[in-house]
Parts: sequence; structure tokens; C-alpha cells
Amino acid sequence: LYYVFPSLRNHSAYNVPSFRAGAQLLSSLSGYAYTKRAWKKEVLDLFLDPLFFQMEIACVDQWKSIVDHLLTHEKTMFKDLMNMQSSSLKLFANYEQKAMLLKRQAFAIFSGEVDQYHLFLPLIQERLTENLRVGQTPAVAAQMFLFFRVLLLRISPQHLTSLWPIMVTEMIHAFLQLEEDLTEEDHSKNASKTSKQKSAAPDGNC
Repeated sequence: LYYVFPSLRNHSAYNVPSFRAGAQLLSSLSGYAYTKRAWKKEVLDLFLDPLFFQMEIACVDQWKSIVDHLLTHEKTMFKDLMNMQSSSLKLFANYEQKAMLLKRQAFAIFSGEVDQYHLFLPLIQERLTENLRVGQTPAVAAQMFLFFRVLLLRISPQHLTSLWPIMVTEMIHAFLQLEEDLTEEDHSKNASKTSKQKSAAPDGNC
């Protein structure tokens, strides 16, 4: 692993074969719980790295297994991840931290089996509500909807009853914002068209 982790930190195009091989090896090795001391710290660091999602599609399944093994072998790891503050992602710019943490939390749930984390739904709902309460940037809103999609894929409908009001409310807000943006765009186009027509009209004094 001494030689594997450097290749997994390198997301450049020329390193793709080494990255792929390293992910495959780590995916297999991390399946054995007794090996976790050899990789858990480095895997968490890689997971929180700004470049984590810059990988080819073929490697995503490998990383799903790796992240799942990390959260499964460390009993408190999922709870710790959900309780993590966005300021912990110090390698990101401040305005990106909250969105990138949400994306990683969503990927963690996506890496597990259906209903693997349904017992954590009260904690998940609490974190989502906190993000809504403090206001959103477009990047955070996008990751919130990604999180909702992951929950719909990984949590059975009967467990999602308490989350539907939050999801429906956010969808309504999104549609209202879209309607407002489209209306403004139409007004802008109409104003521009009217201005052009006026400028093209013949001068009555001629």
C-alpha cells in the first residue's frame, strides 16, 4: 500500500491505468476487516480530497466498495461523517465546503445496500434541515437534490415518510425559482425586441 496511495492521489490522465489498478487492489484488500489499520486513515483522506470525484466511470464501483468497507468496518464512521462540519474540508474554498460535504455524504449512502442506513434517517434528516435553515447557494441546492435522489434509491419508501415534506417543499421552491427566472428572461427578451423595433422605425420628421 506504500506504493498504492500515491497513485490514488494522482488524478492526471497519464496515471489512469495506475489509479485503476490501485483502486481494484484497495477494493479487494479493504474487504477484510483485519486490514483496516493499514488503509482507513488514507482512504478517509482520499475521500475528502477535492479531486476525489475526478475518476473514470470504471473506478466508481471500486470506490463504492472501498467507502462501504470503510463505513462498515468502522462502526462510528458513518455517524462521524454525518456529524462532520463543512469547515473540516479545509482544502476546499469556503463557498464549496458545504456542497462538497453533502456530495460525499450522499456518496457514502449510495455506496451501501438498500436500507443499510435507514436507522440513521433521524440524523440524516437533522443534517438536511440544518443545511436548509442556514440558506443555500446554487451549488448546495444542487447537492441537496442529489442527496434526495440517493435517498430514494437506497431507502425503502416506508422509511421515507418523514422526509417527504422536506423534499416536496424544496421541489416547490425550485420550480417557483425556475418560473421566476423564465419570466424575467421573457421580460428581458420582450424589452430587447421592443427596443430594436423602435430603433428600426422610420423617423416621422423625414
